[in-house]
Amino acid sequence: MCELFYPPEAIRLHEQGDVIVGFRIGTDGNPKDETVVGSSGNISLDDAARRCVHSFRYFPASEFDQPIELDKSARIEFRILGS
Repeated sequence: MCELFYPPEAIRLHEQGDVIVGFRIGTDGNPKDETVVGSSGNISLDDAARRCVHSFRYFPASEFDQPIELDKSARIEFRILGS
């Protein structure tokens, strides 16, 4: 789902990699505090992964009928098909 965030220059240079992004799901269901916790070794891919995670949307979590925030992480894979 992060294909739209793949940096064009990285595609042109055939740069690929995986990024692990840690973040917090706010009480409104939106991600915040996105941080690269596992770098691809490529800053443009790392930045793209953070932007992609920021676009995610979740149903807000609750505990005892009160909204809560949750910590989560996501692995974002950037691969060029046919490589």
